[in-house]
Amino acid sequence: MTGKLGGSVFQRTRGGYILRNNPVPTSPTAETVNISKAKFASIANAWAVDLTNAQRVNWEAYARTNNTYGYGIVTSKSKTGPTFAQQVRGGRLIFNSINRAIIDAGGTPILDPPPPGTEQQLRNPRLVISQVAQTLLLYFDNDTIDVPYVLSIRATQPYIPANMYASNNATFIGNFQPAVSPVDITALWTKAHGAWGIVMGTVIYSRPYIVHQGTGAISAPILLTSIVGP
Repeated sequence: MTGKLGGSVFQRTRGGYILRNNPVPTSPTAETVNISKAKFASIANAWAVDLTNAQRVNWEAYARTNNTYGYGIVTSKSKTGPTFAQQVRGGRLIFNSINRAIIDAGGTPILDPPPPGTEQQLRNPRLVISQVAQTLLLYFDNDTIDVPYVLSIRATQPYIPANMYASNNATFIGNFQPAVSPVDITALWTKAHGAWGIVMGTVIYSRPYIVHQGTGAISAPILLTSIVGP
């Protein structure tokens, strides 16, 4: 499938076809890139230097029993074509993801995995996308998500419906603290995926979750499928 639709162009990815805005998206500033690199370097140093071997083992055990927010679904390619498998990823990935949310909120990386039974859940989340207003709003039924909790959001670019594995391509959008429904993620989504090029009838997948800034406790996995409306 090739060609254009309105001001957008079809592009094939490992998750299927998506619709990109035709103009070349603006690149993030050098300052933003440097800040992001510094945060990842800080987390990587914490894993490599600050953790003991026993703590790393604990994180691996936590990963096996708390494979959260969809990170266990991965795609790969073989010589005969693409294959899709459910795999449990290691403790380092979950360590990185939880601490990225904590650092973005101004906290200090945690070294021990969260204790069980401490997670706050996001109640009835839904992403509402307006083509006319050009907005992406995340609604939920919680009262204010306030300190010490952080609302983190991942989301994909717009996909043509029926791409079974498109949700695997959700990327980090941003953190919100405090967060009051509805949360407007339009600006951060645009920063991550380029200028608005969303077309009516396409689908955006998103994964919102709550992280406790002190313990790292993370809410249960939620995958939202949101069809672009007027």
